[in-house]
Amino acid sequence: MAKSGMAGRYTIGDAARGDQVIEVTRRRCHRSTLFLAADLLQRMPMLRDIANIPFKCARCNDHDVHIRPRSLDDRDRNKAVVMRPVGTKTVAVWKEVKL
Repeated sequence: MAKSGMAGRYTIGDAARGDQVIEVTRRRCHRSTLFLAADLLQRMPMLRDIANIPFKCARCNDHDVHIRPRSLDDRDRNKAVVMRPVGTKTVAVWKEVKL
């Protein structure tokens, strides 16, 4: 389960208003990824606590992550590599039903 490094409730909307990025670090493989809070806001409710954003590592398939908001200064912002949405993937959902 995702755990935030922040005490109290801090939402995606709070991070987006602060022009922050969300840093997600996988506990098993220690891989870190940055996401723009404003991008996450396009796909999730603004009142969602950042500790409850569902992330899964594509490399190790683990959901156990450390999530924290970060402010980037101009120097960091010019070097930062972030994940950005480039499209939407549609997946069929199946379930068994009686005829």
